[in-house]
Amino acid sequence: MTYVLIVDDDATVAQALSDMVELFDWKSTVVHGPRQAMHAIQNDPPALILLDLNMPGVDGMEVCRFIKRDPIAEK
Repeated sequence: MTYVLIVDDDATVAQALSDMVELFDWKSTVVHGPRQAMHAIQNDPPALILLDLNMPGVDGMEVCRFIKRDPIAEK
């Protein structure tokens, strides 16, 4: 399934992004942390990722590095 993965620790921002994406008839999935994002990417790679770079713990740049290293995410 083609979808947009929205990763943001702020639930309000994540919901606003999801609402905007769905205006264009795209499906979206919202996760609120980098670990959930990495799990979602491994289970079902999205067509597009909207990623907050400034999150507590593992930041968005580390998620980007994970995506570049993960052969499953390249599909």
